[in-house]
Amino acid sequence: MISTPVNVENSVRGKTLSAVFDDFIVMTDYSSGEITVLPAEEAHLVDDRPLYSFLTGRIEDLRLHCDRPAFRLHYGPLSSGIWEAGAFEVVSYGERILNVVPLCHYKRLGDRGRGMIRRIEGKTPDVALMEVERICGTFSASYSTAFTMAVERIAGLEVDSSVRAARIAAVELERIYNHIHAIYRVAVAASQKVAVSHLSALEEEVLRLNFRLFGHRYTFGFNRVGGACLRDLRALDRLDAIEREFDELVEELSVSKIFIDRLHNTAKLTEEEIVELDAIGIAAKGSGVDRDVRKFSDNYPG
Repeated sequence: MISTPVNVENSVRGKTLSAVFDDFIVMTDYSSGEITVLPAEEAHLVDDRPLYSFLTGRIEDLRLHCDRPAFRLHYGPLSSGIWEAGAFEVVSYGERILNVVPLCHYKRLGDRGRGMIRRIEGKTPDVALMEVERICGTFSASYSTAFTMAVERIAGLEVDSSVRAARIAAVELERIYNHIHAIYRVAVAASQKVAVSHLSALEEEVLRLNFRLFGHRYTFGFNRVGGACLRDLRALDRLDAIEREFDELVEELSVSKIFIDRLHNTAKLTEEEIVELDAIGIAAKGSGVDRDVRKFSDNYPG
């Protein structure tokens, strides 16, 4: 459900800033699924949000100006330790990091100059899909599903339940291995080498499961406009074993005093801070904010 607000000030309350384009701004209510489109001239309603500064490259708004002695470290650009290539300015006085600012070398944060929109303009949906699913390989299922659903809605195409089921399977497996990877990163930061090895192996298991189900570890080519490919359903039996191994690892980490001590109160965010920062996904869920696209996605049963 997409709305253009009559009372624009009320339209941003309780909603998450999702995207900023040249002509409009997208707000999403992750409880109801309502999407609100604000005209660009109403940007003043959200321009005080940190995410707006991130998305528009207004880096100066994010810099911390402090009186105490501190140094600024330029870190990156790099891809190790984070999921996408990036550069950061770190402000610290030696013991505590006071501020981290993502440095934007292009117009917007996250735009590395690949010109993805220009690359798909004028192409047929099937050809454009090959570009879309490669925007970010670890979220290929999400990107390709969103793109195919948009094209199908515009064209008035209906897909049957088997296609929706295949897309749910792909997106959920993508969610699983990305969550495992996030926990793997936490274990790396806490120097839990045994857990790191086990979590890495579990992530690899899910990627191999992807290959058996969809023909590609990162689901390239599984989606198409009006359909989707699901190959060997028997491979899903492996999920039970993966779940058991993961639960055992979580139990071992939960009773590890060294692991818990290293995480306790580290990067802790309150529910209010999550809302203020327009955070979604793992950060929001872990802080008690019930934001979940599965509540209103057309792919999922009601």
